[in-house]
Amino acid sequence: MSFSLDSLSVSCLDVPAAADFYRNVFSAPTTADGESIAIDLHGTGRLELIPAQPAEPSAASGIPGAAYQRSVLTYILPGPSDVRAGMDAAATHGADIFKPARKALFGSFSGSFMAPDGTVWKLAAAGKDTASPEGVARPTETTVILGVREPKASKAFYTALGMSVDRDYGNKYIDFVPANGASRLCLMQEPVLAKDVGAGDPHVGTSSVTLTHHADSHAEAERIVSAAVAGGGTQAGQGNALDQGSATITDPDGHRWLISAPRP
Repeated sequence: MSFSLDSLSVSCLDVPAAADFYRNVFSAPTTADGESIAIDLHGTGRLELIPAQPAEPSAASGIPGAAYQRSVLTYILPGPSDVRAGMDAAATHGADIFKPARKALFGSFSGSFMAPDGTVWKLAAAGKDTASPEGVARPTETTVILGVREPKASKAFYTALGMSVDRDYGNKYIDFVPANGASRLCLMQEPVLAKDVGAGDPHVGTSSVTLTHHADSHAEAERIVSAAVAGGGTQAGQGNALDQGSATITDPDGHRWLISAPRP
């Protein structure tokens, strides 16, 4: 029994423009699939940029800070010089800078911004100020941090789904063991996370960010959905949506997941 964050999808008003941002800032390889574009975060995670549907919120609202939706993507780089370069590139290509690159607590170095697609990113490094080989910084890890009310309560929800806890600092910070080639899932209290990246008040409407898990079997997907509902989450729609290949659930804090599975 296992559960992992396999990818993250973002509803965008302009998918090609969003993809260009990640190519320019992260030198990220992209793959088109119809109207959607997949972003490979250099083997440490995967984004799926999808067109926003009518009446569906996109992450970018045009108002700086207004679309922060209680989740932050962290891009961990080898050294401070890589963080500086990434922040400069983000600003050049239209990002809204929340916190400029600077030294933080415990010797770390970080900066944060909102990308044109509305996702909030934190670039961070804990190593010495060195230049990356070939002039292109590659992340050592990417994470998705969810802002929640009580990380300890959320930990119980996600362990019931099948995640394995890695580091546990109580209600300060909790993270889970990531799947190979995927982003790490982390939990922090909402106000602390917002303050950490310099974001405004969390957006409380429907998020345009969806976390995705690909179950190995239909039975495993059913188990995950049942465990989510039993643990205080909700399932969208009526009946057995998994018969159509996927189901949408939300955790007790409202973060949305797409659970996909082979059809029976």
